[in-house]
This record gives sequence, C-alpha cells and structure tokens, in this order.
Amino acid sequence: MSKYKDIADDIENKIHSHFYSEQLPDQHELAEIYATSRVTIVRALKLLSKRNLVKTVKGHGTFIVSKTLPDVFLNFDATDNKGYSHSLQGKLDVSNKLISYKMRMPSNTEVDSLQIEAHDLVYDICRMHAVNQKEINLEYIIIPVNRIPGLTEKVAAQSIYAHVKNDLKFGIGKSSCIVTAQKADSYDIRYLNCQADDPILCLHQKNFLVDGRPFELSESHIRFDRGSVSFENDPLVNQYPLDYEP
Repeated sequence: MSKYKDIADDIENKIHSHFYSEQLPDQHELAEIYATSRVTIVRALKLLSKRNLVKTVKGHGTFIVSKTLPDVFLNFDATDNKGYSHSLQGKLDVSNKLISYKMRMPSNTEVDSLQIEAHDLVYDICRMHAVNQKEINLEYIIIPVNRIPGLTEKVAAQSIYAHVKNDLKFGIGKSSCIVTAQKADSYDIRYLNCQADDPILCLHQKNFLVDGRPFELSESHIRFDRGSVSFENDPLVNQYPLDYEP
C-alpha cells in the first residue's frame, strides 16, 4: 500500500479515537511525525478530505470536519492484496465469524470466471468480520478446491490469505473489482445488525495469483455507516465475478 494511504489511515484512526478532535498538526509537523516529505502529507490530507474527515483552510490549517463520528469506520482498499486480517493486524481488535462453509459444484458463471472445469469443486464460504466487537462486513467467497488445497473450516475462520501465502507459498497478484450499492438483504439484517432499508456497499472482486490464474471470487457487503472503498489511480479491469445465491 502507498505510504500516503498508510498515513491517512493512521490519522483517520486517531480522529475516530479522538486523539485529534479539532485540528491536525501543521503539514511540517506531520511530516516530522511520519518521517516523510510534505508532498506525501499533502496527498494523505487530500485523501482524508475526500473521505469527508478534514477540511484545509488556507493560512489556518487542517480542521476535523464537525460531525458525529461512528465508533468504527474503516476504509477498504480495493487494490490491497494482503487480506483483511493482515491489513488490520496490530491496529484494531479484529475477529471473524464463519457463517457457512461447504464444497459444491460450480455454476456456469463461476466456471468461466475462475477458468476451471464444470466438474471441479469449489469452496463456498460466508463469514462476518467484526472490529472492536462491531459488525463491519459480510464476505461471500468462492475458491476452486484444486487451486487452493487445504482450505479447511479452521483456515476459513481465520485468514485465507495467510494460508495461500504462508502455507502454500503462492504469490498473490492483481485483482479486478466493481463497487455497487443495494438495500440490506436478510443476511445483512441478521449478521450486520442492519435495518431493512439501510444501504449496503457491495465490493465485488476477482483475485489472481501472480502466475495469472484466478483463485478467488468475493463479494463483500459493507455497512454504509462503517466503511468506504478507495482505489489507486491505475485503471482496474472491472468484472462482476460472483454468481452467488444465498
């Protein structure tokens, strides 16, 4: 992840924890705090401004936008390939709840998207992520069994990407994604503690190994009041990869 994004995320966490409550240190002081250039700080502040967290007033500094802050609010980097648990490790109290796990035959859409045969089994996984005991998102995952062997229920309940990288020694490459919005469905209401009319941010991703083989289709349902999605400037090849029927 780019350094300016790491800095923006850290400042955002400090805003939510009320470490910064009214105004941020000036750009030169922030550059010293994060041992970086002022240019990098400016990029981080622009990103925070896009998230509607701060406002810079020329000649006066950067101020926290006055609003009621949620107890937990995360930015999901659509280009991050480290995995959810790894990205937040050591920063917040992250927990996963495995809702369903099974192996089944793939749908026609999944066969095409994952470049597998119709008789190849896939893992069908649903799990919920929480941060500081607050429900953040539901994740639906489809992975070919023969491409990522050994993905047990125990692994699915912990970190799938750690299994891919550390146990199987596979490198994780690019991803393509598309973001949509919808009203909360029955699973969102049950597991994310949403209301029926609440909007849900949906992040659809297709993830690849470094050798170019697709290994995962995922659909993440994010509570509207607890998450946002950001992208790098590089263009992504957007595809709608997941054919999931709960």
